[in-house]
Amino acid sequence: MNIFLFDAFCVLLIVAGLLIAFKKPSPRPTDRSRDNADDDPRIYARRIAGVMLMAFGLALAVIFTTFHYA
Repeated sequence: MNIFLFDAFCVLLIVAGLLIAFKKPSPRPTDRSRDNADDDPRIYARRIAGVMLMAFGLALAVIFTTFHYA
């Protein structure tokens, strides 16, 4: 039963990572000089952090579930 709770926690990490990585950028009212929102370095940092969180959750789930059933 504990492995199912741990796997549920890992699924939450994966979903949170996906939400962080692929969240739409919010408009910045103070800086209207930029036409392209993809040039914002905060977007890249959020994408990297989200994918890292997702990969961490996936790795934990695979490792611990594999060792549990081995």
